[in-house]
Amino acid sequence: MKPFIYKGSGVSKLMFGITGLSTSGLMYFYDTAKWIARWTILSSY
Repeated sequence: MKPFIYKGSGVSKLMFGITGLSTSGLMYFYDTAKWIARWTILSSY
Protein backbone atom coordinates (compact mmCIF):
# COMPACT_ATOMS: atom_id res chain seq x y z
CA MET A 1 0.00 0.00 0.00
CA LYS A 2 2.83 2.40 0.82
CA PRO A 3 4.45 2.20 -2.66
CA PHE A 4 1.05 2.88 -4.22
CA ILE A 5 0.58 6.03 -2.09
CA TYR A 6 4.10 7.17 -3.00
CA LYS A 7 3.41 6.49 -6.68
CA GLY A 8 0.12 8.38 -6.44
CA SER A 9 1.77 11.45 -4.91
CA GLY A 10 4.42 11.30 -7.64
CA VAL A 11 1.73 11.20 -10.31
CA SER A 12 -0.20 14.12 -8.80
CA LYS A 13 3.10 16.01 -8.54
CA LEU A 14 3.74 15.30 -12.22
CA MET A 15 0.22 16.38 -13.19
CA PHE A 16 0.64 19.59 -11.19
CA GLY A 17 3.95 20.23 -12.96
CA ILE A 18 2.37 19.67 -16.39
CA THR A 19 -0.54 21.96 -15.50
CA GLY A 20 1.82 24.68 -14.28
CA LEU A 21 3.99 24.31 -17.37
CA SER A 22 1.03 24.51 -19.76
CA THR A 23 -0.32 27.56 -17.92
CA SER A 24 2.98 29.45 -18.16
CA GLY A 25 3.35 28.25 -21.75
CA LEU A 26 -0.10 29.58 -22.56
CA MET A 27 0.72 32.95 -21.01
CA TYR A 28 3.98 33.09 -22.97
CA PHE A 29 2.14 32.20 -26.18
CA TYR A 30 -0.49 34.88 -25.48
CA ASP A 31 2.21 37.48 -24.82
CA THR A 32 4.01 36.52 -28.03
CA ALA A 33 0.74 36.67 -30.00
CA LYS A 34 0.11 40.17 -28.64
CA TRP A 35 3.55 41.30 -29.79
CA ILE A 36 3.09 39.76 -33.25
CA ALA A 37 -0.31 41.44 -33.60
CA ARG A 38 1.16 44.77 -32.50
CA TRP A 39 4.04 44.57 -34.99
CA THR A 40 1.67 43.49 -37.78
CA ILE A 41 -0.55 46.51 -37.12
CA LEU A 42 2.45 48.87 -36.93
CA SER A 43 4.04 47.53 -40.11
CA SER A 44 0.77 47.74 -42.04
CA TYR A 45 0.72 51.55 -41.72
